Amino acid sequence: MRSSLIAVGAAALLGASATAISETREVESVSHFVVTQDGDPYETPAGEEGVYGEIMHATQIEADGRTSSQWCVGEVSLSGDNGGVGMAGYCTIIHDNGDALFTSYIGPGGGQPSQWTVMGGTGEFAGATGSGTSTTVSQRGDGEAWTVKHTGTLTTK
Repeated sequence: MRSSLIAVGAAALLGASATAISETREVESVSHFVVTQDGDPYETPAGEEGVYGEIMHATQIEADGRTSSQWCVGEVSLSGDNGGVGMAGYCTIIHDNGDALFTSYIGPGGGQPSQWTVMGGTGEFAGATGSGTSTTVSQRGDGEAWTVKHTGTLTTK
């Protein structure tokens, strides 16, 4: 998410006070995920199965070629035939300079696009807002690795 997530926080000095200028950028990136820790399985009284606490890592590549490290924790609810019927979680995207962007995601699973929302960040991403979609473009047969394309907007202060 970062290329277009690169925050160019500008401030203008007006007399004795500073005013932050917001900048909105388009987000376009690809993340290559792998499960680093399997989650814990559960079953609801209605018989729906799922996995919670799964930990995933991704190398994220921005449209301009810059990379970042993305760590996510999530839950996937499964139907009786193990087809995804829902997923939710959160991610921390760590950039080369150490600044982090915090996002959440929710989606229907089953290969359908999920929605992500910026929850804030540190450094150049402090006070950031934004949202967009993530779409799986390929997945390994065992479901333990996949590639996702992210699009949306990010506003930095």
